[in-house]
Amino acid sequence: MRNVRWQEPAAFKRATDPSPPWTGGVVVAMAIAALVLIARAVIPAPNAPGWPLMILIAVGCGLAIGLFMPWFTSLFPSEVIVSPKGVNRNGFRGMFLSIQFWPWDEIARCSVATLELNGRPFKVLLLANAQGEQSAIGFGDRAPVDELDAFLQSQNKRLDRLAV
Repeated sequence: MRNVRWQEPAAFKRATDPSPPWTGGVVVAMAIAALVLIARAVIPAPNAPGWPLMILIAVGCGLAIGLFMPWFTSLFPSEVIVSPKGVNRNGFRGMFLSIQFWPWDEIARCSVATLELNGRPFKVLLLANAQGEQSAIGFGDRAPVDELDAFLQSQNKRLDRLAV
């Protein structure tokens, strides 16, 4: 049986992450600014700009990378792949690439439900382990629920349909 794939909406990622996308970016911005200034001080460059301009360049680069990039990556969806090995979600979380994997032997229950987050309904796949901990994975506009149900049956798993 072939893998089931879909794009998790970026709006769902933003709704499930309580912190703004630039939370860790402030530290990154300061680190980049510091590195640029250290490089200016250590590397001899006869045509380098003066210190006031270099400080502006360092702060500007730090803010651009540390604050703009997390916001920009939050606009992109994640890819979800359901395979014979388990469920995999790949995408950006904040500024960094996040790869999450749930193997079949750790998944006790799979459910399709509708969650309301920030006043907006999202159709989701809920994965629960034996301890009852749940992870939600968002579906896009065209949720492959029937295809997913057939795939899960081939993995000896049942897909419950809930209303939350």
